[in-house]
Order: sequence, then C-alpha cells, then structure tokens
Amino acid sequence: MNHTRHGPATPGPATANRPQRGPARRPPRPWWKAGGPLPALIALLLDSRSFDILARVLLTFAFWTGGFAKLFDFGENAAMMESFGLQPGWAVNLVVLVVQIGASLLIILDRGTWLAAGALAVFTVLTVPIAHPFWAKEGEDAFRDLTVAVEHVSVIGGLAVCAILSRRRALRHERNAW
Repeated sequence: MNHTRHGPATPGPATANRPQRGPARRPPRPWWKAGGPLPALIALLLDSRSFDILARVLLTFAFWTGGFAKLFDFGENAAMMESFGLQPGWAVNLVVLVVQIGASLLIILDRGTWLAAGALAVFTVLTVPIAHPFWAKEGEDAFRDLTVAVEHVSVIGGLAVCAILSRRRALRHERNAW
C-alpha cells in the first residue's frame, strides 16, 4: 500500500469504511519549541532588566577595561600610541580612553546607545589597520592579527544589535507613553 506523510494514499480494505479523521498526529515538538519550563526560564532571563544590564556590561567589557588600563598606565600607553605612529601619544591615549570609558558607560546606562555603539564600532574598525595589519605580516603574527580582526567584526555586530535593541526599547516606551 502506498503511504504519504499523513497515512495511506488510498484507503485499503481495513480503512475503507472508517471516517476520515484528518491528518495523522504529528510527532511531539522539540523541547526548544515546545514552550515547556526551559523556554519559560530563558524568557524570564531575557526579559530581566538585570540581565539586560549585565549583557551591556559584558558587551563593553573589553572597551571599559582597556580605557581604565590606559588611564592607570597613561605614560606606557601614550608611548604605545606613538609606536603606532600616532602623535602626540598622550593626546591620542586621552581621546581613546575617554571614548572607551565614556561610550561604554553610555551603553551600560542605555543613553545615546546608537552614538556610543557607533563610536566604539569606528574605534574598533580603526584598530585593525593601525594595530593589527595582518596583510602586512607573515606566519603566526599574521594569523594572530587576522584572528583579532575577525573578532572585531563580531564585536561590531554585537554593538549594532545593542543599538537596534535600544532603539526598539525606546520606541516601545514612546508608544506606551501615549
């Protein structure tokens, strides 16, 4: 007898007199689609204001820790800026640490997130040709810098998602205010 996804293609002798009840039952949905306790727990976590703040702290972690490192070891980091050909090193170091700490704080507080995320994205893009020019290196050095550049692309994507979600949150707040 021929079978389809929903049962026999043509009624056979055993099913000829039975009324059709529609398609056969589908298999149970996987746990990640079923709406059981695990998805509810995840939804609770994703809806949590505390988790939202933690995620923004983690997204900006590399930036604000880098900014504080530049602040606490200002002279060494100014010299590093000059080693990359950025003059005067002290001024570049100051601008970079203000951008890293200031933009991180704005993202964590969800204020001007689009501007802060954009500033950190531009900073991140600029670090590739200045500090990680993988195309100008060979061997392990080239591979290491290429890996850093690829990771930077992912960070930029995370900053974009953060700005998008912040904008959506602001729009929901505006709609609810009316």
